[in-house]
Amino acid sequence: MPPFKALHIFPLFCASALTFGSMIPFFRPHHAIREFGLPERIAVSQPAQASFVISGARGSVIGMAMWIFYLQGKLKAVA
Repeated sequence: MPPFKALHIFPLFCASALTFGSMIPFFRPHHAIREFGLPERIAVSQPAQASFVISGARGSVIGMAMWIFYLQGKLKAVA
């Protein structure tokens, strides 16, 4: 793990927000679609919910990858 510096705060915040914020569609896809600002008719659509879950998975993987690169000391990959 690299020595912590104040400059690491923002990338680590982004990594955490991506990792955990992107998990909302896994548990409440209808709520995630409504929070995104789309109308109710789209929020109840099964294909729309599936696409939001896939998008959430992608965001979570990117956030986890940022954390893994940081913990491995590959800071250029995180920034």
